[in-house]
Amino acid sequence: MKERREQREHRRFPVNGTAKDLTGRQTGQCALTVTDFSREGIGISIPHDYNLIGSNELELQVKVLREMPPVRISGTLKWIKVLEGDEDFAMIGGVECKEIDPIQRWRHMINHNEGLPY
Repeated sequence: MKERREQREHRRFPVNGTAKDLTGRQTGQCALTVTDFSREGIGISIPHDYNLIGSNELELQVKVLREMPPVRISGTLKWIKVLEGDEDFAMIGGVECKEIDPIQRWRHMINHNEGLPY
C-alpha cells in the first residue's frame, strides 16, 4: 500500500489554541478551538452553540502559543465538516487567512514551529 502524501502547499502545525469571535455570532460560552495553523490559515473546531448563519467571513482573536499575545485574523471559512456524536463540537473547518495583525507575531510562531531563528 502506498504511503499517502500531504497535498497541501504549507505545512500544518498542531496546536491546542483558542479563537474569540469578534463578529458577535457566537451565542454560547464555548470558544472556537484552533487545532492547527500554517502560513496560510488555521483549522478550527466549531462548538454547537456557534451561529454560522450568514457570511463565511470571520474576524477572530487567535491565541495558539501560551507565551505569546493573541493575533487578530480576518479570514474566510473555506470548508466545514459536520461531526456526528461529538459532545463538544458540531463541526470542524478551515479558515483561509486574508489579514493577520500583527503579521510579525504570526511569522514568529511559524518560525518557532519550523525550528528557524526568530
